[in-house]
Amino acid sequence: MDSAGRFEPRFRSMRVGCPLLVLLAALGCGTSPTDGGAMAARLLLASQPAEEAQSGVLLATQPVIQLVDVAGQPVAQRGVLVSALVLNGEATLSGLTAVRTDSDGQASFTDLILSGPVGFRTLRFTASGLSAVQSDPIELKAGLPATMTLAAGNNLTGRIGRELSVPPAVRVSDAAGNPVSGVEVIFTVTGGGGLVTGGTQRTGADGVATLTAWTLGSQPGINTLTATSPALAGASVVFTATAVVVNPIQIISGNSQQGFAEDTLEQIVVLVRDEAATPLPGALVSFEVTVGGGSFSPATATTDANGLAQTKWVLGSAIGTQEASVTSPAAGPAKLTATADAWKQIAPGWRHSCGLAESGKAYCWGDNDFNQLGIGTPPSSSVLNPVPVSGGLSFTTLQASAGGNFSCGIVVDGSGYCWGSNVNGQRGDGTPPQGIGNSTRFPTQLGGGFSWQQISVGGDHACGITLTGETYCWGNNGSGSLGDGTTTSRIAPTLVTGGLLFKWIAAGRAHTCGITATDQVYCWGQSIAFKSGSNSNVLVPTLVPTSVVFAMLSSGWISTCGLSTTGGAYCWGSNGSGQIGDGTFSARATPTAVAGGFTWVTLEMRGQTGCGITTTGNSYCWGYNDGGELGNGTQTKSNIPVPIAGPAFSTFTAIQSGGEVGCGLIGTRPRCWGSNKSGQVGDGTKEMRTVPTPVRFP
Repeated sequence: MDSAGRFEPRFRSMRVGCPLLVLLAALGCGTSPTDGGAMAARLLLASQPAEEAQSGVLLATQPVIQLVDVAGQPVAQRGVLVSALVLNGEATLSGLTAVRTDSDGQASFTDLILSGPVGFRTLRFTASGLSAVQSDPIELKAGLPATMTLAAGNNLTGRIGRELSVPPAVRVSDAAGNPVSGVEVIFTVTGGGGLVTGGTQRTGADGVATLTAWTLGSQPGINTLTATSPALAGASVVFTATAVVVNPIQIISGNSQQGFAEDTLEQIVVLVRDEAATPLPGALVSFEVTVGGGSFSPATATTDANGLAQTKWVLGSAIGTQEASVTSPAAGPAKLTATADAWKQIAPGWRHSCGLAESGKAYCWGDNDFNQLGIGTPPSSSVLNPVPVSGGLSFTTLQASAGGNFSCGIVVDGSGYCWGSNVNGQRGDGTPPQGIGNSTRFPTQLGGGFSWQQISVGGDHACGITLTGETYCWGNNGSGSLGDGTTTSRIAPTLVTGGLLFKWIAAGRAHTCGITATDQVYCWGQSIAFKSGSNSNVLVPTLVPTSVVFAMLSSGWISTCGLSTTGGAYCWGSNGSGQIGDGTFSARATPTAVAGGFTWVTLEMRGQTGCGITTTGNSYCWGYNDGGELGNGTQTKSNIPVPIAGPAFSTFTAIQSGGEVGCGLIGTRPRCWGSNKSGQVGDGTKEMRTVPTPVRFP
């Protein structure tokens, strides 16, 4: 032994005298040393086995046993058989477990393998006639992966397209059955068309690897999933699951609604039932937009005692079809659809109003006793919200009559269409005048085959300008408002006499005015509307004396207004309600400046009310107001422009007055106000609205 207490690998032989033989025999030294030295008395661990071992794997440090005498000194004795065994626990020791000492008295083990359940084990070493020795405790750990078995998630039944309630899991063990951690396991769908989430996992301390989720395929039937591991070549575990169809969520109300972009639709109600078709209370229902943007309020709801859940859909900004999904862990999914339109034009009339969406679809609302809504149904009572005009036409512009019961518009190919009353031939399709029972329920094409650049609708007549600049009128001509030199009503477009080429036309209740290609203003029909003190009818276009150069005109019942090329507003004609807007109630034979000194970007005169938007973005109206047509919260007429009520309504991008209502657009969102006796405001009521009120679908 050296100064540090270690054994030298080689040591000098020692002889023991004969008188000591009895004593040595008593100590168990039954053989003589190879060269007559000291006799071995016991075993000593010269090299401890590793503190840790993997089951079924060679010990990293193999034990070495040294023979020593009674004094603990090494004994160089060859051929002593030393045996190793497990002292405690359920474990086996394999390899060469009995080794003879070499010439140095050492027994060196080389291939011992400890196998069995994890835990602490002690090795014991023995030799015949010698005192045994045992190792320090060895922590036996799991060995190499040997098997992969199913742990959870097999033979389940789930709903098609849904995650299984119990995710698949496998257990990886070594040869002794110990769980092996950190082993990579790959889960792959092998049948049924489903999908997995978290397809690659590693085993935990319990040897289990669990898939995050297995979503079954979209068709009923058997689905399969296979688990494999790179550490276990050829080993696999196959899971099966049956996909079944369950009762889908039922949409009770609110599906397939129509609305304006970014508007809130009417309430949506859904029913959740269990597999037995029994209403299911307390079920969580989720609503999610999938196409078109927008949102739900609330986005999740819990069914009541009758299995019903409710929400409202706030449409997105996209025009056209919007879609949403309705899902619940308790039932199959359902789909919601809605159609969103964004308004680009609003056209209020006398007893009905119309509007045009960006999609080209036309909508009307209000009275329908003359089929003036064009919705394809028999004459009916008032419709209080916008409904689509029938026929599937795509319009570029339209206008509702401000004193009659019909409407007209231009479609994308330039053709003109009208619908509603035809008592005076104002539908212009060449058919004879008809009573209320024979009015056409949908738009009919104007006669003549013209392509139109503008159509203006008056009381019981209309006029239009073709692409080549000729002006034609049709309908009631009792006051000469068609300008053909007669008082004969016309059932098809008839050329205005005089050979003038117009670039703007404005039909009023019983008169018409226009701007020629040379910037002159002509009017014809009921003269009080443009010639002060005259009640005679003018049957042909007559020059209106003025130095103002006009960009556009708009004709009301018995007056006309225009916007000059420099942004000035001028009106002329009857002024009993202050519709001239000059601060008086006196009739004006020639264009007279509207009070206020504003510069205008748009101007509209319909009925006896004028409205417009200034360059500063503010909106004003003036004139008749018995039904709240000024939109300022009162019913008092005004002979000067007054602001439309509410700071939010100073941002109109378009505005138009009608016979009994006014309307405007804030961006693409319509608001209307005024007499609402026929539902022409379009807010779902017949209540008078003296301030702008949102138009909405039902």
